[in-house]
Amino acid sequence: MGTGVEDHSKLPLINVLGYRSGWQWYAKQTGQPELLNRPQRSVDNSIIAYQMAAQGLGIVLARSSFMEHHSASTTLVDLGLPRCDTDEGFCPVFREFAATTRRP
Repeated sequence: MGTGVEDHSKLPLINVLGYRSGWQWYAKQTGQPELLNRPQRSVDNSIIAYQMAAQGLGIVLARSSFMEHHSASTTLVDLGLPRCDTDEGFCPVFREFAATTRRP
């Protein structure tokens, strides 16, 4: 059974330590404090966070410039949640599994 966009609410938030504009900031800026009720994981660099999201382990705030790269756009999907203007230009992304994905 696959996980689609409608199932993103079950995924934890992935925080990158050291970013000023993390999930707390995003939730405040977008008026979505309920986001912070989700389980959260923290890592110390963005590459690990992107890899975790690409493996379906959570949702990460990705730099919009990162999402312009072909490799990112083939493994991660913009959730379509509000974007925020920051120096980093973050948007929430996660891995979308095809609904037809089957387990062996």
